[in-house]
Amino acid sequence: MKKFYPVFLFLLTIPFFFAVNRYNGIIIDGPLYVLQVINSMFPERFVGDIAFAYGNQDTFSLFTPLYRFFILQFGVEAGSRILCFLLQMGFAFAWAFCIKVFWERYGDKKLLTIVALCLLCMGVYAFGMPLAQTEFLKFVESYAVSRLASVLFGILGIAFLLKDCKIKSLLFFLLGSLMHPLMAGWGLPLWLFVYFPVTLKPVVVLSFLLPFSAFIGKGVLNFYPEGWLTRPFNFAPSYDDIAQFVIYSAFFGIFVGRMLLDDFLKKFAQAVAVVVGIAAYWWIWGGLAHHVFLYQVQCFRIEWICQVITLPLVVLLAYNRYKLYQISKKITTYDFALAMFALALFLPVHLVEFAVLGLVLVLRKDRPLPLLLLQIVFLLTSLIALCYQTYLQMYLEGLPLIMFRNLSDAYRVVNSLVLAECVLSVTIAVYMFYKKRIELSVALVAFCIFPSLQLLPLFVLFAWISPKIKRSYFVLLCLIAIAEAYLNGNGRLMSMPVPGPMALVFPLWIAFVACIFMQRRFKNVPFFAFAIACVLIGFYHWDARPEEMVVSEKQMDSFVNYDIFVHHPEINDRGKVFYYVKGFAVAMPRLQFLNGGYYDENSLTGAVFFEKQYREGNRRRNNLLLKNDDGEQSDYAQYRNFAGPFLSQRDSLLDRVGYLCGKGEITHVVSDSELPNAVLDSISLDVMQKKVYLYSCENR
Repeated sequence: MKKFYPVFLFLLTIPFFFAVNRYNGIIIDGPLYVLQVINSMFPERFVGDIAFAYGNQDTFSLFTPLYRFFILQFGVEAGSRILCFLLQMGFAFAWAFCIKVFWERYGDKKLLTIVALCLLCMGVYAFGMPLAQTEFLKFVESYAVSRLASVLFGILGIAFLLKDCKIKSLLFFLLGSLMHPLMAGWGLPLWLFVYFPVTLKPVVVLSFLLPFSAFIGKGVLNFYPEGWLTRPFNFAPSYDDIAQFVIYSAFFGIFVGRMLLDDFLKKFAQAVAVVVGIAAYWWIWGGLAHHVFLYQVQCFRIEWICQVITLPLVVLLAYNRYKLYQISKKITTYDFALAMFALALFLPVHLVEFAVLGLVLVLRKDRPLPLLLLQIVFLLTSLIALCYQTYLQMYLEGLPLIMFRNLSDAYRVVNSLVLAECVLSVTIAVYMFYKKRIELSVALVAFCIFPSLQLLPLFVLFAWISPKIKRSYFVLLCLIAIAEAYLNGNGRLMSMPVPGPMALVFPLWIAFVACIFMQRRFKNVPFFAFAIACVLIGFYHWDARPEEMVVSEKQMDSFVNYDIFVHHPEINDRGKVFYYVKGFAVAMPRLQFLNGGYYDENSLTGAVFFEKQYREGNRRRNNLLLKNDDGEQSDYAQYRNFAGPFLSQRDSLLDRVGYLCGKGEITHVVSDSELPNAVLDSISLDVMQKKVYLYSCENR
């Protein structure tokens, strides 16, 4: 029967993976990958196009030949969808395999435990969950992109590294690096430190010295020159980013070593800590000091390694602590330290204060947990959550207070504080129930349901440390907390800040737990029903594209092997063609027609690597948005609003076309709008059921 365990594992985990993840079509930098495929087949279509005129990030990857095969076989729409599906399936397989290898070696060999851990990890990092997002990247990308392929192979590299297969691990890291060097490439120093620890110190020294190479002042070993510094994306690390990497480094470098006995896993965790530390150091130099090369490396991409292994490692530590508890029947400071580190690692905002407390506890001798410590932590968390929300409420009411964060980040901190307060409340509620102080348990559960009752946890704590308080007095305190929330709670959280995807993930988790209980009576039937339910959910929800987007992508299939300018060889500089066609792709016409153009919202993708592309893109965008090619337009994202609402007004469109033609910036226009210019040709968009026209700059 054991030989069928892997089949059973993947039969449950892969359908769950597709139930909680999505396909969003050709989005973000997806258009660049499609256009790279077309450029590899028909480079004449992109003469003068700024995304390809000064270099192309396609030179760093072997993803284009893979994507080209699918586009040629199935078209742009179906090819992108099928490729994304296969990459996500491979990702799910690699992830489940990695967890299986990890748990069988360091946990136990029970199949249901491995499946449960897989479902836990896949749920925590499901599409839309806070921890699944890193800057503009997602751990599991929802479109066909080289990052997805690279991390897929990178996860297999980690799996074989944990299995102590030196050559296989290296091969998968190299294969992932060939797909996207900035993703799986971080696995190479990890592999090096594990198997050749003697290289660690020299690499750390060289990594420390590398940022100072900016003073050489040549090529990428330079500071960003003026005019290229206002970048299309801001990759500078925030305080929260730095705190997150510090927590990861402390967890892998110190905490895991103090909690584990296995030498190989200790060595692996320490290697992760060093690589994360190097990445954080480089990120600060690249993002804040503007070192060209270190900025281009985009060191935040290393987080995929932490996302793969952190949760399984925390579960393993908890599993080991539970086995010790079964022997000693005591909860110790190490148990509490693990809980604090788990809060620091898995809250929406990584609160370094919890990690510091966990680190202090684990560096001391393990001893029984004093209740006073739990009470102090609960008190401080509740007070800070109350004060922080009150401060924000006063700020929003117009008081001249200093804000150290923008409001969006401030409320993410509030969410994390209240979630931490809720976790502590549930823990204490269970303890109070065990101690038969039911009224305190009920009050804490009420707070978890209505978090605007911020005084309630404080009153519970008061009643906890004053066991002789009468129940009637405690009820009065609860009524005071309710009245206070009614009067002052408008600016507070009214419900627990649970991520939206949990509405799907949590019921599936509960269903799986129910299957475990029903297994004794119905054997494996409940699990097959669970897998079928996940398949049905994935079938109906995985493809999350709006209908208008599907139509637009299907229309692209017409232009894979057909150049819209095939009858006009005089139009050889595609960078002088301006497009305006209403529809879903109004801001990305180069993708819609699979052709070069003057400018669209994807023209600057990759400009972080090519200075001339960035400068020329700024100049063209300024011409479009400001009718002025001097200076810099800082917000390149304005183009979507410009291409949509602004150009939809006929007078605005005529004004911009006249301006660009008059300056010699463009020679032709492709549009579905009626223009006074001479019509050279018409192009039928059969799928979109419209006709567009090719105009020259000359009037009729």
